[in-house]
Amino acid sequence: DLVRAVKDDHEDLKKFIEVMKDDEAAAAKIRSAAKSFMELLQSHAPSEEKALYARCLKVPKLRVMADEGYVEHQIAANLMKSIPRTKNRDRWLAEVKVLAEMVEH
Repeated sequence: DLVRAVKDDHEDLKKFIEVMKDDEAAAAKIRSAAKSFMELLQSHAPSEEKALYARCLKVPKLRVMADEGYVEHQIAANLMKSIPRTKNRDRWLAEVKVLAEMVEH
């Protein structure tokens, strides 16, 4: 069931977000969580768009929420392209934290 899978992914993503936002976590732990998070999000986003957002676009009261979801996915995709290329540690941590906070929203 696609909806159940999307919900299960949300639980896993939340666990990774906790680590990615933890200022006390070791860098290696954050890197590992960020890598797993981005892999899951890349496979998760299209399913969520299909199972949820596409249907919400058909309901007038939910259109704005669906459009916001699509925009958030687009921004997340752009950040996920940038993060692996970022060499500066502080900048990398900032990008990871922003990605986590945005997806958490």
